Amino acid sequence: MVAFSMAWSILKMKQAHGKMRQVELPEEDEGGDAIKYAHPHRKTKLGQLPVNMAISRALAKLGYPIESEKPYGYRDNVGFTVSQPMFNDPPKGKDFQSDLDELRFALEESPLVSLVQSERQWPPLDSHAGNVGYYGNKMKLFDPMYAPEVFDQMVDDPDDRMYNRALQDAYRYMNQWKPKGTHIAEHAGGRPWKERFRQIREAGDELDEFIQAYKDRSEIRPWLDTQEKVKPEHMEQLMQRFGEANQYGDALAWFHNTINNPEQTRLYDFDQSPMMAGYPDMVRWIQESAKSERGPDDFFPGYP
Repeated sequence: MVAFSMAWSILKMKQAHGKMRQVELPEEDEGGDAIKYAHPHRKTKLGQLPVNMAISRALAKLGYPIESEKPYGYRDNVGFTVSQPMFNDPPKGKDFQSDLDELRFALEESPLVSLVQSERQWPPLDSHAGNVGYYGNKMKLFDPMYAPEVFDQMVDDPDDRMYNRALQDAYRYMNQWKPKGTHIAEHAGGRPWKERFRQIREAGDELDEFIQAYKDRSEIRPWLDTQEKVKPEHMEQLMQRFGEANQYGDALAWFHNTINNPEQTRLYDFDQSPMMAGYPDMVRWIQESAKSERGPDDFFPGYP
């Protein structure tokens, strides 16, 4: 009976379309959440990327005005779906523009938001009027955009492209460093990396709690526990995207620990082999880079 009721409610939903996804809206008299899934022409059959949902969920747990999407289920023809609460009409006496300005100001002033958002993003986290609304009595952001989801073809400047994936690239580099101790500053990603390291230092007060919330995987169970038969290619896409989300979390945790807890003893301190000779120098460069300050007219800090 539950399965029938769910199927009937899905059939009654209205259809809507975004640039990247299709949205099923519940009937006004029925209530309930919107259901989102990838457009049929999109190769990746995920209603939302795991990295985005993890960031939104973590920010929301820290009290940021964000209403996160959640894994919902699976359908054979559209892939993995997500759900999201519907926002309501503005409560009586509320000033939409004033509340929007206040929401944007709160996001703009947060070092943590600066760390997770994409290059020179305005409004912050894509908080344009179509992505915000009232949930209860409070204005929330419903469809934020974060740095890890920005595709290269969406950004013209090479520095900006490296800036969006800086933490993942730098983390990968530190785990595949060259035996002769190539200095990390010589890498092409040096400038964008320095900016992200500085942001990690500035966001240090909130990062511990954010990383713990980010790595909580309890809410992904509807995708993993679905009773539907998942196509192998869709499951492969899901595992790949989960892997990317895990790598971003691992990178955040490693650089947070390296930059904001510099006195902590690390494994390489006990390794005196020639292979590790240059590694401490790279770590020191990361820590020194994090101390830099961004000038008012220079988006990226200069080299030392």
